[in-house]
Amino acid sequence: MENIKNSEQATFLLQDEKILLMPSDTVLGLFGVCTQNVICRLNEIKGRKNKPYLVLVSSFEEVQRFAQIPDHCSSLLANVWPGPLTGIFKAQESATDCMVSSEGTIAIRVPDQKELLSILQKVGPIFSTSANLAGHSIPESFTEIHSDLLNRVDAVFVDKNSHFPQIPSTIIDCTGDKISIIREGIIQISDLK
Repeated sequence: MENIKNSEQATFLLQDEKILLMPSDTVLGLFGVCTQNVICRLNEIKGRKNKPYLVLVSSFEEVQRFAQIPDHCSSLLANVWPGPLTGIFKAQESATDCMVSSEGTIAIRVPDQKELLSILQKVGPIFSTSANLAGHSIPESFTEIHSDLLNRVDAVFVDKNSHFPQIPSTIIDCTGDKISIIREGIIQISDLK
């Protein structure tokens, strides 16, 4: 496991299909570019399978490249992104197979963190998942990360003395005629309404 100091190193490693442990605007996470190889690595690291990963992109325009945005969702998303709201949408044909669930949907969001957005602008879409083993709690600090997970990631880009929120993004489903709430996270349902 390599300790990295700046976003340039993070960008280079992500482009090389490495898995990074770093903070986001929600929880401490694992990140990798959107390839099948990276999905296999994330599944191995987390001990999970048959569950799609969240895709992070750098802008609303990039969301539209990969996801079909219904008219009734546009104004909400424009007011919330960048931010901790994940949308589930019907995937566009331009979304690669590894980004799309077996139901033909994609989970995607634009994070609200300057450094991560800068990396996304250089690397393109990346997968994001919380830095915990399947079935374990989300770590609030670096010392709470399970050693098995730490030993499997390629690099760490974290201030090891910082604390991180344990509250993930709020998830909404935009595949139907109305928006439905899948998970309440940082953004409260009352705020969305």
